[in-house]
Amino acid sequence: MDKVAAIVVTYRPDIDAIEKSVRSISNNGADVIIVDNSEQKTHFPDMAATVLSLGDNLGIAEAQNIGIKKAIDLGYEWLIFFDQDSIIEDGFLEQLMKNARDDVPYVAAPVFYDNEKGFYYYLLDVDDNGRRTKIYPQNIANGLKISTVISSGMLINKRALDVVGHMRSDLFIDYVDTEWCLRAASKGVKIEIIKDAVMKHSIGDRSISLFGYKVPVHGYQRRYYRVRNAFLLLRMKHVPKRLAIREIIFSFVHQVVIILNGKNKWRYMKCYALAIFDGVLGRSGKCRHSI
Repeated sequence: MDKVAAIVVTYRPDIDAIEKSVRSISNNGADVIIVDNSEQKTHFPDMAATVLSLGDNLGIAEAQNIGIKKAIDLGYEWLIFFDQDSIIEDGFLEQLMKNARDDVPYVAAPVFYDNEKGFYYYLLDVDDNGRRTKIYPQNIANGLKISTVISSGMLINKRALDVVGHMRSDLFIDYVDTEWCLRAASKGVKIEIIKDAVMKHSIGDRSISLFGYKVPVHGYQRRYYRVRNAFLLLRMKHVPKRLAIREIIFSFVHQVVIILNGKNKWRYMKCYALAIFDGVLGRSGKCRHSI
């Protein structure tokens, strides 16, 4: 198996949790690059990883780009992304790479299984017109190609990066992986789903139930990026307008639900207004406002 660099972006990490994550990734044969996005330097004792401390929160996209550059400078041709709490089982990376090709741009992703509730998370394919199709992993065969996945567990080779480019740091956080995947699809690079590569995952975010749907409750600062970036997607030629408009509408619905059911109502309303203002004007990057 070709040597793989695993890029793990951390933010104020739990050291015990990150140690378990690094150990599981290393046991799969990957070399770990930690990019610590925390404002204060984090001490990683005896960690089997290359650690890059940024000393500030530069956003998930820029942190990933710094990790990508470091991996390429070190000579790696294959990269995989993980969250700071990702745990993978032995043999995961071998499964994920079983169809890998280094002669063409190649991207692969696993499927996700909720071990506590006993179900697979659906995959989401978006066509050129912005129509969304939910695909359930238990109904597919290995090798299905789709247009969008989350970044955790996503395997890419350098050829894919050469064709598609790096992550858009101006998005800072939210829709970073969606935008990159849609940009890749627009250049003829789709993601191959490896059904036999399974990551166990549980959504831990607090949520509000509404007519059978779960509305995730993020902090008001995080909501700023979610709302603003939906407007920024609307400006991108490779993002279907239908999809961007859907995200703008859903961000409004989610914001109303959160404001009506949560605390800090004034701050949520303020961040929503600022996000719309900045999004319509095309302002990107780290939030300039004090929310």
